[in-house]
Amino acid sequence: MLKDTITEYVDGGYISIAEWSQYTHGGRSIFEYWHTCRPERVPQKVKDTAEELYEAVMSQDNVPCNLVRTEINSGGLTYNEGGRGRSPRYGLAPAVGTILKWGVKSTSAYDSWVYDVARDDAPGINFIGRRNGRLLVRDGAEVIAYHIDGATRYLDISAHSDWDQAEALVAGSYEVIDIRREVYTTDIPTYDFVKITPRQYALLHNEQLEPFVSKRGEDMVRFGTHTYPASKMDDATVSTDEMIMGTVPIIHIYLRELDS
Repeated sequence: MLKDTITEYVDGGYISIAEWSQYTHGGRSIFEYWHTCRPERVPQKVKDTAEELYEAVMSQDNVPCNLVRTEINSGGLTYNEGGRGRSPRYGLAPAVGTILKWGVKSTSAYDSWVYDVARDDAPGINFIGRRNGRLLVRDGAEVIAYHIDGATRYLDISAHSDWDQAEALVAGSYEVIDIRREVYTTDIPTYDFVKITPRQYALLHNEQLEPFVSKRGEDMVRFGTHTYPASKMDDATVSTDEMIMGTVPIIHIYLRELDS
């Protein structure tokens, strides 16, 4: 039954199911295919479930709707020891007119879902943000938002999902009709390490500048526990940190479904 197949998907099998569906029905460009699939290692149950879901989506009627799919590209800038490498897709987007072929993929009917993801506040997707809620910001990661506007085929699975995201499954061929880039300022405070001048540092810390001449006859400036040549007082050489609101780049990709 389709209900059992959907349950298999939402109860944790969605990654392997979606990967197999993409392998069998989707494209292989860097904007479509994320992982190397080894067919001999994929259980038959996963293959059967993926095929049933794909057929269920493709049998739906085209219905006017607005859906969004979000993906995360790691930036490789995380402070965690070891870190992660930058995604090969980082900063890239398919050109307008590109055709994307998708296997079964999850989307949300919530307009705000993209920004929930960017804030590390999207249940079920922000597994990389569990460490103090700032990892997506600190990692320098970017959010990819695929917007499907207009009529499309989809399978509403919101009643079966544990996550409040108005989840729907889509599949098929989509044409890229527009690209928009945004830098989203989150409500997540984080530290950013910056370089400032010694003069700025003294001003920030309310420290008095004390000019003097060194034993070598060089003009110097002392403030607090710091001493600098007067000629270097306006060079950005001092490392400091300040609390800022974290930002996340978002690439909005607008799609329309093609007849399959």
